[in-house]
Parts: sequence; C-alpha cells; structure tokens
Amino acid sequence: DVALNREYGLCATYPRLLAVPRAVTDEALSRAAAFRSGRRLPVLCWKDAFGVASICRCSQPLVGVANKRSADDEALLRAIGETNPIGDTLHILDCRPKLNAEVNQVKGKGYEHASNYAATRLTFMNIENIHAMRSSLKAFLAVLKKQAAAGETSMPELEKSGWLEHLRMVLRAALHAARLLEHDRASVVVHCSDGWDRTSQVTALAQLALDPTFRTRRGFE
Repeated sequence: DVALNREYGLCATYPRLLAVPRAVTDEALSRAAAFRSGRRLPVLCWKDAFGVASICRCSQPLVGVANKRSADDEALLRAIGETNPIGDTLHILDCRPKLNAEVNQVKGKGYEHASNYAATRLTFMNIENIHAMRSSLKAFLAVLKKQAAAGETSMPELEKSGWLEHLRMVLRAALHAARLLEHDRASVVVHCSDGWDRTSQVTALAQLALDPTFRTRRGFE
C-alpha cells in the first residue's frame, strides 16, 4: 500500500491508501498521475485472491494531438502487467466509443497507443457518456409514465429511449472484463474519460461477477 495520497495530495478523488506495484517509486507515481486526467493514475481495485489476475482503474492519458508520452505512465502499466506472470498481455478496456476517445484527443487527452505501451491490448467498449445516459433515462421514465397511465406495455417504445441499450453495453463490458480474468487469467485496466461513472460501473459489476464475497450483504456494503 502506498501512503503517498494520505493527505490527498496525489489524487484528491482517490482513497488515502493506494495499491500499486512495489517497483514503482513515489516520484514516478507523481509523474504518472500528472499524465492522467484528474490525476487518476492506474491503481488496483481488485485482485484474484487465489491467483495473479487483477483489475486496475484510472482515467484517460493526456496524449493530445501531438501524441505526447510519459515514460512513467508507460512504466507503471508495464509494472502492472508484470505482476501477472501468467498473462503476457495487459488488457486496457476503454469504456468509450473510439470516436469519443479521438475527440478527447483533439482536446488534449485521448487514449493509449499500442506502439507506446508494450504488451498491452486496447479495446473500446462503446459505452456512451453520462450525458447520453441521462437523456435516455429521462426518455425511458417518460415512456414508463405514459404506459402506466394507459395501462399498457410496449417494449419497442421502451427500446427507442436507448436506456436498455446503455444497460446492455455496461453489462457487456463488465462480462468481458470478468471473462478475461476468469478464463484467460489476464489482468485488466479499465478507464473512460475521467475514470468515474463508466469506470466505476464496469469494475464494480466485474467484481460482483467474479467474487462471491461482493454478492453478500456485507461484501456489497
């Protein structure tokens, strides 16, 4: 455990104690954090208690149109991959559609380029952002209210809201992560743009699928 964030100086939105590879120094962590949106550097959020596979979470790298690089960020991901001697590939699950990630790159952010991150595989999971989800939920609830008043149910109308498709995509991403860990014994790093809504949803659901502890009342708390 790293106490570098004890006073929330490394990342204000992370816990005080962070789990990272032992080989990475505090100085390198600080530099790696500076290369991630909101300073949300890759940190451990779940590890197989009986194996070596793990789930880490973070936010997007600050690559930009100039394709900037951070030796410390690249080294941190390499060190995370090396904690798993069974898997030869660290899977990076970017929750966004690729187009959204490319738009963010124009804004100074972006995604990991395979040529810069050795032994990694990047997959876009095509989950829309929180604004699209909020709009779909609003439309979904409006349809439900209308149908309740009329005493009828129409699945095509509910589907048109897009809400059910959002749920499917989040569940699909979580299941993909769980399969990589369970069947391939591979480690994964999950992020979206800023590493909060979609990242939290996917990593939490993957843990629920993988670990029976989290399916108990105490574990869920």
